[in-house]
Amino acid sequence: MGFGRFKGGPFAEIEAEAVSSTPVPFAAPPLRVGVIGATLSGLATAWELEQNGHRVVVFDHGSAQERYQPLELKHPDGRRRTFPSVPGVQADGGWLEQWVSRFGVQLDRTTTALIDSLDQPITPPKPDRELRVLDLRAADERRVTRSVRSWFEERGLGRCREWISLEFARAGRGDLADPEIPTFIALEAARSLGLIRAVSRDALFHIRGGIEFLCRRIASELDDIRINRVRAVRRTGHRIAIETVGSEEFDRLVIACAPALALKFLDAGELETRTLNLVRTKRKLAALYSYAPGSSATPPTTMTTRVAREPAECVTCFHFGQDRVVRIETHFETSEELVAARERIASEAARVAGPDARPAAEVIVGALPFVRADDLGTSTFEDFVTLQGYRGTYFTDLPVRADFPTTQIGVAAWLRRRLAARSRSHAQPIGPRLPNPPPELGPVHEPAEMRAILWAEARALEAQGLWSEAAAAYERLVAPGEIEALSKLAVVYERLGKPHAASRCYEKLADEYLVLARVSHDRAQALAIDVPDAPDE
Repeated sequence: MGFGRFKGGPFAEIEAEAVSSTPVPFAAPPLRVGVIGATLSGLATAWELEQNGHRVVVFDHGSAQERYQPLELKHPDGRRRTFPSVPGVQADGGWLEQWVSRFGVQLDRTTTALIDSLDQPITPPKPDRELRVLDLRAADERRVTRSVRSWFEERGLGRCREWISLEFARAGRGDLADPEIPTFIALEAARSLGLIRAVSRDALFHIRGGIEFLCRRIASELDDIRINRVRAVRRTGHRIAIETVGSEEFDRLVIACAPALALKFLDAGELETRTLNLVRTKRKLAALYSYAPGSSATPPTTMTTRVAREPAECVTCFHFGQDRVVRIETHFETSEELVAARERIASEAARVAGPDARPAAEVIVGALPFVRADDLGTSTFEDFVTLQGYRGTYFTDLPVRADFPTTQIGVAAWLRRRLAARSRSHAQPIGPRLPNPPPELGPVHEPAEMRAILWAEARALEAQGLWSEAAAAYERLVAPGEIEALSKLAVVYERLGKPHAASRCYEKLADEYLVLARVSHDRAQALAIDVPDAPDE
């Protein structure tokens, strides 16, 4: 099974016989592709396209040399130095190995030392506040980040539990904190695997010279980079026109800049664009194994990240104090794929860490979205898929404005899709079927389990200050008699600077309280009639 962003992607297999980074040529005719944004993902995508025989033009408002100049910091005594190219600074992650190897830049192993704005070492970064938030999220929002066993239990998949041969147990916690936040440094503060509060996915290496050095090297090998600000993007028949000082037509468009910037030139009238967040996502399974005491397996001398095509997609080996640990990631979508993924992980752990490797912890988290390899009309464009998915770049046939996503798809959305698919196929549903509401009844009333997941998702978005996404989540939760969701929505609207919307929420809230008061009064009256007064003492 191919897993989009990993198979043949920008992770290199760091072994004696490394996998070749030469892209597979297209079977389809070459396309003329416009790439907007000389970001790392934009430059890397353009390079992969050119290697596959396509004609590519990169547009950016500044040159790659200007965009990727290292930030200069000034000391109090007037001395200057660059940042983040200071050795030991934790920066970009292990997914860069293939690109680093291809363009001849070197990696330095990170340490636990970061540098603040005055060039003073700080350890660890944001220690208390960030890690406390991680702990609270992991404890309160079990459905956002949770163990594999609880995932099976909540979905009622008893037969899957019977298939599991490995027992994963840790001292203390049942969940890992959100691994998407790079706080690898927290490992050093822990005393055992049972106390790990956060696991970093990628922050294992930084590029010597900074990431801007890699970007400049990639840009130097591209054929056509235009230093022009894009003014508009529009459809011209079956092609796409990009307007700068003039107008040029392309077969495909890759948007490699932030959504907020893309909205400045995208046409709001044509809404046929596909975005990565709406095309595909999978779940990611991450497991930690520790080497058995006295194991003869030889761990790597430095922290390394590699991706094997089989049997596992991502393997990270590192030292944790005197312990040696291997972290393995893979992707799945169905319950059957999850069971198979766990078997592959166990096999890979035995290969890397020896047959006596001990399972220490595992967690299911949301995988980054990606597009299928045939989205450009081909079936071999794996590297393009990988870069698109990892860096949040958007591939589009047509411009879009209203439905341009600002966040990744969450657990609740994934479960809703799975529930809906089960209902459509008339298979046994995991939970209650989603009813088809009459138009006058408003939104669907989710099953109890689904609403709990929606509440967890909404609270997480609110805690992160993502007010627009939180408002959308709370809007889905609003239902007759749901006072708490309405109250939360009013507060979020105030945060968004929408006083009229907040006012309407408060008016509805007042009506709900009146209804509640009337029902409570009627109930009190009924109890007063039915229940005799207690005798006076």
